[in-house]
Amino acid sequence: MIDPHEVRTREDLQRALHSLYVGVAVSYHKLAAAAGVTAAPNTIHGWVQGITFPRWVNLDPVLRAWGISEPGALRMWKDAHTRASDEFRHRPGVSLSEILDPFALEVHETITASSAEGRGGGKAEMLPPYIARAHDDLLAGVVERALDGCSGIAVMLGDSSTGKTRAL
Repeated sequence: MIDPHEVRTREDLQRALHSLYVGVAVSYHKLAAAAGVTAAPNTIHGWVQGITFPRWVNLDPVLRAWGISEPGALRMWKDAHTRASDEFRHRPGVSLSEILDPFALEVHETITASSAEGRGGGKAEMLPPYIARAHDDLLAGVVERALDGCSGIAVMLGDSSTGKTRAL
């Protein structure tokens, strides 16, 4: 079994979870059925195989099902999870939640009706308020499931300037 103090990266955490899984020898289905576990068997499989990264709230009950229930041991595993999660956040790239300027995401600037007609209007200085539509709930569902470790995909189709990027 891997010492949680040695976990620094997502890959380290995956190896540690794989070691626990092999050491305890309990099927994904039995783990998912254990008291307090809310993760599905395929979700746990994704963590053990390094396909997905667990949220602590979902990993904690699985660790308990593996017999790690002492507060000190759980604290070490939570610290390991935090280190692995923080390491990932510091990789290249920018989280969408950190982008405050919608134009940085290439959202089209709004235009006034007179500029659309070519009568000397201009571009509006800011975006109008976003009006949520039915597809926003569907997109939010895909994102929530992804945060819980279940991958998914959503494809937005629409003409130019219909709000696809802003829906994200």
